[in-house]
Amino acid sequence: MPVVFMIAALCAGLTCGAVWLALGGSGLMAFVVYVLSGQLVIGALLGRAAIRELR
Repeated sequence: MPVVFMIAALCAGLTCGAVWLALGGSGLMAFVVYVLSGQLVIGALLGRAAIRELR
């Protein structure tokens, strides 16, 4: 897995978690949002790369 994909997932997760905290959410739910949004981003990037290789 390319390092760029992992860094993008980390940044997206941290951003979503920080926004959740800034809007008054709890710390535990911010962690859950961080993990889930990071997983969604890495899944989307890997899927897009796989489709690109199929073409």
